[in-house]
Amino acid sequence: MHLFLILMIAISLSMDAFSLALAYGTLNLSMKKAGILSAIVGIYHFFMPLLGFFMGSFILHFLDMDPDVLVFFVLLFLGIS
Repeated sequence: MHLFLILMIAISLSMDAFSLALAYGTLNLSMKKAGILSAIVGIYHFFMPLLGFFMGSFILHFLDMDPDVLVFFVLLFLGIS
């Protein structure tokens, strides 16, 4: 992966985590609940990109197509639904 792509993924994940932290801050949660929710979000932010990377590599191993075309169809499906 190019460094720019990794940097963009890191920025987008940190923006998502920041927005969740703002939302949790407005709920007046106890420190224990806020810590548990933050840990869950952190775990998801760690494992979901890895899961997506490995699933994409697995799918591209069996399909002989350009990855850009596959991404186009996935985003088209998400946009329609």
